[in-house]
Amino acid sequence: MSADGIPEEWYFITPPQNVSWSKDSNSSEIDTYGTNNPYLSYGTTKLRKLSLGSAMIEGFSDGKAVESNIIELEACMRMVLEEENGYTSPYCWKVFAGDKCYGTYIITSISVNEQMRDMTGYATRATVDVSLTEVPSYQVSSGIDITAQVIQGSGDE
Repeated sequence: MSADGIPEEWYFITPPQNVSWSKDSNSSEIDTYGTNNPYLSYGTTKLRKLSLGSAMIEGFSDGKAVESNIIELEACMRMVLEEENGYTSPYCWKVFAGDKCYGTYIITSISVNEQMRDMTGYATRATVDVSLTEVPSYQVSSGIDITAQVIQGSGDE
């Protein structure tokens, strides 16, 4: 665990049953007055959305509640305060499936499906669906959006 209560790494005990991603563009149709031919406005592409579906948190050890594991997974969504630099940022995760790296992402949502409970009502088996959004490499680790900084070349002197 890090000082902020965020796990350093996270593993599921079984791989997700479903892994999917999508990447959209910033496009829209614009109706032009007086014509039946709409105009297509196309901008940049959006960031990749990754979904991990039906990954098991716990379930193989009898009588073990999974509440603390779920809370640790939710902690992976916390904002991190960088006091020395004066900014906050979401915790970024590198997502792997074996040797394959999907890239760097932030967790945008977690959906828990409790499948079994003990006699006291605590979940002993649960699966989760995790949604993630890709983070551009220039925003990772610095917390500063470099596109907002003025860059001067040698001709600007």
